Amino acid sequence: MSADSKVLNISHIHLNCSDLQRSIAYYRLLGFQLDRIISDIPMQAEDLASLDQIPTYTAPEGVCLCVGMGLGSDPRATTRLELMQWLEPAKAPALATPSDHLGLVRVALSVKNLAGIAQTLKEEGHPVDAIETTDVSPKLSSAFAHAHDPDGTWLTLMEWIKR
Repeated sequence: MSADSKVLNISHIHLNCSDLQRSIAYYRLLGFQLDRIISDIPMQAEDLASLDQIPTYTAPEGVCLCVGMGLGSDPRATTRLELMQWLEPAKAPALATPSDHLGLVRVALSVKNLAGIAQTLKEEGHPVDAIETTDVSPKLSSAFAHAHDPDGTWLTLMEWIKR
């Protein structure tokens, strides 16, 4: 690799889901905004009158419903999700535990007001583990809690605490 070649950031994280509407609602609770419809006809989220009308996307792997969600209005934001509900072929549910498979195990999200986010998720019926704290250095700690999205994707919600 040449000296001027490098990875700049993570463009997006692709998550397969069993119910796109349910996953959109969950990630909205975490502050993600629907900003892109990925379909055979390029669209923006504001092109839709209702999420019930999301057109299909034909990918080499099959046919799906697909949206992009981001944090903030900058389309180059490094925290982006691509949610896909496969219509053909159907996808199998996740394995029982993250340690049972290779590849992506969990997504760690940096948050502000971890307790508030955990409370919001709980109020909406989504389980969140107890908040734990660990010292990273004499001047820095992290508070974190684990949660799972509606399809079982393991999320760590993490807040940095300067001392």
